[in-house]
Amino acid sequence: MNDALALVIGYLLGAILPAYFIGRARGIDLRTTGDGNPGATNAVQALGRGPGYLTAIYDMLKGPIAVAVGFALGAGEWAAYGAGIAAFLGHRFPFYLGLKGGRGFATASGLLIFGIGYAAVRGLLPLLDVVLFLGLFLVLWWVFGGRAVPDAVVLPLALLDLVLRRAPLEFLVPAGLVVAYVWIYNIARVRREKLFRLRPETRAALGDVRVLMRPAALAFPVLYLFLPRSFLLSLVGAVALFFVSVDISRLLWRRFNLALFRRMAFFYRPNEEHTFTSASLFLLGTLLTILLFPKPVATTALIFVTFGDLSAKIAGLERGRHRLFTRSVEGSLTFFAVCVAAGFGWSFLVPIAPSQYILGAFVGAITEALPLDLNDNFTVPLMSGAAMMLPALLGIV
Repeated sequence: MNDALALVIGYLLGAILPAYFIGRARGIDLRTTGDGNPGATNAVQALGRGPGYLTAIYDMLKGPIAVAVGFALGAGEWAAYGAGIAAFLGHRFPFYLGLKGGRGFATASGLLIFGIGYAAVRGLLPLLDVVLFLGLFLVLWWVFGGRAVPDAVVLPLALLDLVLRRAPLEFLVPAGLVVAYVWIYNIARVRREKLFRLRPETRAALGDVRVLMRPAALAFPVLYLFLPRSFLLSLVGAVALFFVSVDISRLLWRRFNLALFRRMAFFYRPNEEHTFTSASLFLLGTLLTILLFPKPVATTALIFVTFGDLSAKIAGLERGRHRLFTRSVEGSLTFFAVCVAAGFGWSFLVPIAPSQYILGAFVGAITEALPLDLNDNFTVPLMSGAAMMLPALLGIV
């Protein structure tokens, strides 16, 4: 009985739409005004800041209030957490408006904030993880100027954290539903309002065949999880030997060099006509990284160079506003944020401490931005790997 009552009260709490009632009191129907949504954004535009902010506050709190009421009634955990979802459904589908309510983004956001805080208090998420998620969110928010990209990176990461830490299903399922809704909502909004359109130069850069091949480099750290170090060294060494041999041959034989650049223009870049390609340098850097560092450090460093460089390139081309050496602050911050996120996820597969992957991500971002003569595909994994060795050498981990 208490379980059913908690769900019903949750729905009724969600069905209360302050913006709609304030608007009706003023003779305004928000469903036919502005964007037609009886939510906070439309309330600010049609009714003013006061009603809009009041709506936003209540819409964000209705889910947590419903959960609290559920527990106060003595409902089971499934029903108490489900009351939060019921509040979201009440907001979306109020019975007195023909089941046509608000979009529910504020309500879902309130549930997410409450859920992460509640998980931290209950010990389902370590406080360090919560701080890390918040830091990543703020960095990506500043770089990309909106919630779409931060939500896309941070929310799945937080959900993965809960899954891997074996959070109870009665908490995990509602959390997963809310995360999925916010994710889908953001994607739909980005497409609908065309909030994130790549510039022509970015599309051209991403169309480079070597950039498209970059994610394939993820095969090396993944294989290293299952294969002996000696085998992987032989594999990477053989691939590196092939690319380096081709480079040496073309640099020594001018006609061969010209023929390659003419027939394989899709692979070679103009500035590589008289030097080694970044592909060769990346493979040499990979070989040395595996040779010099233990598996947890080596694989994490290779994850960094795989994802960090690509994300920094996109952020720099799209959002680069402040210069940092040869790069942009926005690109370097994105490099750091994505590498920290990747290191966090990778830490569930290999024993790498937060102090190691955070320091490695920072050094990798600085190395990528510095105006060095050496290619960053070569230097980033080596410098990141060396940085990640320091905490262990100093006895911090």
